[in-house]
Amino acid sequence: MKKLFLLVLLAATLTSCYSTSYLVEGNYQLRNTTSNASSDVAKTQDGTYTDEYVTLAPQVGENRINMTIVNNHNSSIRVLWDEAAYIDNRGSSHRVIHMGVKLIDKEKAQVPSVIPQGAKIDDVLAPSDGIVNVGGVWTYIPLADNKFTSQTSAQKVLTSYKTDPYTTETKLLLPIEVNGNKIEYMLSFIGNDFTIKELKELDMINTYATSMGITLGLALLAIPLGL
Repeated sequence: MKKLFLLVLLAATLTSCYSTSYLVEGNYQLRNTTSNASSDVAKTQDGTYTDEYVTLAPQVGENRINMTIVNNHNSSIRVLWDEAAYIDNRGSSHRVIHMGVKLIDKEKAQVPSVIPQGAKIDDVLAPSDGIVNVGGVWTYIPLADNKFTSQTSAQKVLTSYKTDPYTTETKLLLPIEVNGNKIEYMLSFIGNDFTIKELKELDMINTYATSMGITLGLALLAIPLGL
């Protein structure tokens, strides 16, 4: 009887350790790019922006942005990571870190990346406050604020996105230094093809609390550990 009780208790623990949430996800494409070196709003072709200084080819994922930067200028350029920012679909600005930075150092100063004439770099960017440590594991939060505990809330947002795609707009500020002059590129992304994805995630706090409760229960009931 005690063994049966233990099995039921363990099953309840495994169930209670997970929480359900709903993610409204879609595909984000580069819509246009502006810079303080030009008054024009540059259209993009196949998700790529090009001018006399750089070619920028971003790919937006669920929680990170893959970015290829090509130097089109006749001298080296520098990417000023410490001045870069990600602006989410609610208009909030976030500090950005890039590949090579230790996650534990995500709030520390970043050295600019130097790209020689005719060369390129392939990098990965993410908002620093969108990287959290959960139970000793580094986790990336989705770029857009589209995660909900209620399916009804997720459905409401999905409907609004389909009605007005511009409410999905996110931006990336990417400052690049050319011959001592700073050029600020603002890349704008619009989402489409949105769906709702159900997520089952481990609740570390609830897991710890429940496991402690089981340990205490075992001690009180004097249930042997071996079955």
